[in-house]
Amino acid sequence: MRKLKLFLMCGVFLAAGVVPSSAGKLVPKIATGLVVGTVAGLAGRVAVRKVIQVTPDLLRAASFCSARHLTGELRHLLKDPGFIGGLVASYLSDVENKTRIGLVDEQVSHAHDAFGKAKKVSPGERVAVDTEFANPKFKKGLRTKVAGMLGLDSYPKSTWTPPPKPGDIVGPRTRAFDLHHLVPRGYGGTNAVPNMHPAEYPKVHLRQIHGDGAPLQTLLRCIRAKGRA
Repeated sequence: MRKLKLFLMCGVFLAAGVVPSSAGKLVPKIATGLVVGTVAGLAGRVAVRKVIQVTPDLLRAASFCSARHLTGELRHLLKDPGFIGGLVASYLSDVENKTRIGLVDEQVSHAHDAFGKAKKVSPGERVAVDTEFANPKFKKGLRTKVAGMLGLDSYPKSTWTPPPKPGDIVGPRTRAFDLHHLVPRGYGGTNAVPNMHPAEYPKVHLRQIHGDGAPLQTLLRCIRAKGRA
């Protein structure tokens, strides 16, 4: 911005005839610099504004979307598919990093499509999905299908040793990873195979992916705000 002002000042001096005649050879160069500097400065401002709209800082997005009163600029951002898309990409990357299991294209496409039209649903609207997911037989078959989709030999499990109690013989125990809904059931997510991903319980699934300040919480906060925009 300082350079832009400097070029503009030079232009004013040139127009007023302040530049001495001995500097005649420099006039074309200064004039060229004025034009280039002005154009570059304006183009730079436009470029920066576009970047802010499409890939906003996640912390700023979280604080803005928590506000009770949405500004006009935020309303515009929430309607921009690139804004929500950027948050979805950040969330999916977080899932991969924390579970240490890569997502396949089918999961990524499903998440972007579903989040693009997602909205918070009432408990009554998700009864069928919750009832189906609570069925142990259904969940067992779902784990097998998810493992196949991800190209895993078997569905992952975690091993831990519970704290001993007096008189008990304690040994290592195993538990299958949780089935994490990429698009939460509370936001229209289903039990479809592409919407599922293994996540260790409880550390990774509940404390990290769903934890306070996680990319998922930022994304859901913005989706709720989008419903008010």
